Amino acid sequence: MSRNYYDFGELATSVLQMVAELHNHSLNDRVLLEFKQLLGQLLPYPEVEKGLEMLKQSGFRMIALTNSPTLSSQVSLERSGLRKYFENVISVEEVQQYKPAPATYRRVRELIGFEEKYCMIACHIWDLLGAQSENFDTAFIKRQGNATLPNLFQDNFVADDLQELSKLLIKKY
Repeated sequence: MSRNYYDFGELATSVLQMVAELHNHSLNDRVLLEFKQLLGQLLPYPEVEKGLEMLKQSGFRMIALTNSPTLSSQVSLERSGLRKYFENVISVEEVQQYKPAPATYRRVRELIGFEEKYCMIACHIWDLLGAQSENFDTAFIKRQGNATLPNLFQDNFVADDLQELSKLLIKKY
């Protein structure tokens, strides 16, 4: 959107520093390094693997589209045990534009090369805004702290967790 691209880890660290400064806190280098390391160790929600397994068993082809660099995303998915569910991991670093930039979703189509129905699953509305602008169906997981955009944006599917969402997708497709 701004045409400026920064490594996601650096961007996240800068935002953390900005928020700390707004609250009159300072962060030393050790804390910032620990934060960057923890970014790659986030654990999936408990129902995620079951939901992915349901989709895979039902014949869904799944691709991970991430704002994180490809290598760190691959490592995180391997560490969590979820990599086996995705046939590909695509990073926005390839187009150097973060979601919701439409170019990121167009790149998904170019790389995977099939003309089936696309559905973007996310728990952040900004991920889905760009997907819908590129004619993807959208599926919102309404995690605690996230909400839909009433009157401005309508997802095709909304569920409280991935297992519930998987049931809806299997029924629809």
